[in-house]
Amino acid sequence: AFMTGLRLILNAGSLGGTESTVMHPATTSHRHLDAKALREAGISPDMVRIAVGVEHPADLWVDVEQSLDKVARTPAMT
Repeated sequence: AFMTGLRLILNAGSLGGTESTVMHPATTSHRHLDAKALREAGISPDMVRIAVGVEHPADLWVDVEQSLDKVARTPAMT
């Protein structure tokens, strides 16, 4: 929900461009690991990785904060 709520930061197919991107390691770069191996690698189901690009830092903070606010207002899925 956090990742889809971002407006400026893009969902990353890969990391390394000039724009800020976000990815979910448990379902992308480390999807081949089972739950135990993910835990051992320090990767939780809620972890996201943000690669910061060349955007103004204040714009990035606004985007992160608005997405976190949206997630906080959304009822948890059970």
